[in-house]
Amino acid sequence: MKSMAPKAVRFWPIMTLTFLADLATKLLAVAFLGPPGSPQPVLGDLLRITLIYNAGGAMGIETGPTGLNLLIVLSCGLIAGLGCYYRSLPRGSSFRPVALGLLVGGA
Repeated sequence: MKSMAPKAVRFWPIMTLTFLADLATKLLAVAFLGPPGSPQPVLGDLLRITLIYNAGGAMGIETGPTGLNLLIVLSCGLIAGLGCYYRSLPRGSSFRPVALGLLVGGA
């Protein structure tokens, strides 16, 4: 049986765990942080967390009526480019597959 390349052993678990951790924290935030815009105390008045939804694109950039489609196309192109970069990495790469896994996973 053929074993996975070292870069695959680093990339795929990191990407999967990052994606799942991102998804889990978002689901937990929605489940436990109450209605959007309502501050929830963590350490009394010293530290509070507020659930807010981003209506625009990345960092609240206003996307307009066709902007969301453009962001989707750009994101798919970026992931495809990262996939090509991943394939070009040498078999024994150690740090770059981890960094790519974090990027593609959503960190």
